[in-house]
Amino acid sequence: MNSSLKYSVQIITGANQLKEALNLRYRVYRKTYPALIQDHNEPFESDRFDERSIHLGLYCKNANEGKLAGYCRLILPRVYSNDFEEVLVKQHSKYSVESKMTKERIALMERLPENSLQKVNSYCKDLEQKKIAYAETSRFIIEEEHRSLSLSAFFVHSMFAVCESLNIKYSFFTCTHHHVPFYSKYGLTLFPGIAPYDNAIFGKQYVIFGTDLNVESKIQNSINTLRLQLEEEKQITFRKAA
Repeated sequence: MNSSLKYSVQIITGANQLKEALNLRYRVYRKTYPALIQDHNEPFESDRFDERSIHLGLYCKNANEGKLAGYCRLILPRVYSNDFEEVLVKQHSKYSVESKMTKERIALMERLPENSLQKVNSYCKDLEQKKIAYAETSRFIIEEEHRSLSLSAFFVHSMFAVCESLNIKYSFFTCTHHHVPFYSKYGLTLFPGIAPYDNAIFGKQYVIFGTDLNVESKIQNSINTLRLQLEEEKQITFRKAA
């Protein structure tokens, strides 16, 4: 993380800020996963799940200017979307023009094989019956010029803090095998009984989830791991308080 820059994470509720975020998604995926945006006529990446997502922006402040440096979204199941009405951006002009109807609770369910889908669906249904809020974290990106291990950790910490503040207790992710160790530092584990599946755009994907988004303990555990990694990389030296 560049020490001369200051970063913050905010829930995006304004139309202009969301337009900037959808454009960032487009620019990042144009380089990393071009097949995702090949049919887009405008420089904005959006899909059917955006309208019931909480959008988070990672902002970089240099002098008096704030710039969007990263983004992720928390996809809510339909049953809970009305409970978070105040932090949703509804009917945005740059949302996908695809049909807004989807039978799945969260986006990853659309991509799972039938047997895996049944397991996740049953698990989520049980959470809903117990009135335990959950979400799927997706489109987790940081612009190339800002990427670092420490900033990624900061963004994940902040995302969990937002979940805790909104009383979202469980979070689901999909990621490549390469990123499983990174997320495991924050208490996320492979969903039991779910084999990795092939995705035409993102390649082989693993389903991971957090069973208790206890931010304080997760941050402490991940800071300990991060300290060792950064000291090994000689990026930063952590000093203990006197």
